[in-house]
Amino acid sequence: MNMESTMVNNLLDKALREYDMVMEELNRPQEDLVMIAACELIKESIKDFLTAYLVGKGVLDLPKGDVLALQEECAKIDPVFENLNLNAIPYLKKDTDNMTFMHITAGGQLQKHIQKLEITKELVVSSL
Repeated sequence: MNMESTMVNNLLDKALREYDMVMEELNRPQEDLVMIAACELIKESIKDFLTAYLVGKGVLDLPKGDVLALQEECAKIDPVFENLNLNAIPYLKKDTDNMTFMHITAGGQLQKHIQKLEITKELVVSSL
């Protein structure tokens, strides 16, 4: 196994662990702290899935930690990534106040972020 394959496997493993952690958090009682953790894990998992995709496609000069820049790079390889609509994901921050997270959890916003994570996961896993 070459270094790129190992790197892709490690990134995918990390993204899948984060994905599983999101699902675990969502099965706990609904508390703000749980939602904050879930939001941060959603963002990190999406970043790791996109990074794994890029590394798997041979892109080693990666944008640093920015979901939208990673999405843009993925879209250069496969235009289907343009349709992910990840614009709100960078704003899921662990240092954001509880009122913001209450807004995210209200009105199905959290569910929309989970759906974006699901779509990203399926797209990346099926492409590698």
